[in-house]
Amino acid sequence: MFLQATERRNIDPPVQLEPYFPPAKPSLENLNAVCVHGSGRPRYPASCLPFSGYGYIRCAGTAVNRVEAWFSQCCQRGVAQGDQQIAKQAWETALSHFCIEEHGTMTLVHECCEKKGEERWNCFEKQAPNPSYQPLSGYAAPIIPPDRIFTWDPNTSDGRNIDPPVQLEPYFPPAKPSLENLNAVCVHGNGRPRYPASCLPSSGYGYIRRAGIAVNRVEAWFSQCCQRGVAQGDQQVLCCAKQAWETALSHFCIEEHGTMTLVHECCEKKGEERWNCFEKQAPNPSYQPLSGYTAPVITPDRIFTWDPNNCK
Repeated sequence: MFLQATERRNIDPPVQLEPYFPPAKPSLENLNAVCVHGSGRPRYPASCLPFSGYGYIRCAGTAVNRVEAWFSQCCQRGVAQGDQQIAKQAWETALSHFCIEEHGTMTLVHECCEKKGEERWNCFEKQAPNPSYQPLSGYAAPIIPPDRIFTWDPNTSDGRNIDPPVQLEPYFPPAKPSLENLNAVCVHGNGRPRYPASCLPSSGYGYIRRAGIAVNRVEAWFSQCCQRGVAQGDQQVLCCAKQAWETALSHFCIEEHGTMTLVHECCEKKGEERWNCFEKQAPNPSYQPLSGYTAPVITPDRIFTWDPNNCK
């Protein structure tokens, strides 16, 4: 429960979290207030957030700090020249990181984080308590440097964020290779996200790291399968890709079972049940690329060897 001030409005940032989270989606209607009143909306210094427990409060307060710092960056004339698209990218990035951190806890996650794509953004937008981005009377925000760097990509005019860590959810688990998606598996490989170690959390959020590494492995191994000198003909390439897919997810499950946390539900299953589970949960079954993205080359940390004698 948040404290309520009975005689005057309390301007202590932790008390004022509820009226300011989630932040509203930037639009042409509120963009001026986003920029003009930024220093009048609350921030949440680490000293004001609970040291233990109340993980949601810390995650939400940190998300507000990030988005406000990034809005300030957006509002500098010459960066986006008044265009709200950069602010939308900052907003989506901040809330995506919030959801990643929510999913990294052992508690119930924010209901909007259970959704994906536009459904997620619409959910946050509907719940925003301050859609017009009005300031808090009598409050002057402290300067809190964001703990993450935000870089605007002007090539994504729809505001879609292409930061790989943020884009993990739409690409894990990878879909089962089939004759229907095999061409896309091979042709669009360098357009699907990879997750360099520098972009993954250094501590905590073990699931995020394991899933990102699994994607890196399977994409590298797909590239190996798609080289015609390795496998000849679609059937052999498909066999190789399926083996790569199963091997990557098998390693993922081994690593999941090596933790002290709840494992991915598909890893609780075995054999065809496991593969069917991952296949049903795959958010990108057609292996489409991410517009405007070019994947870095990441050498897999494990060697994959295709066994042509084990093709079904």
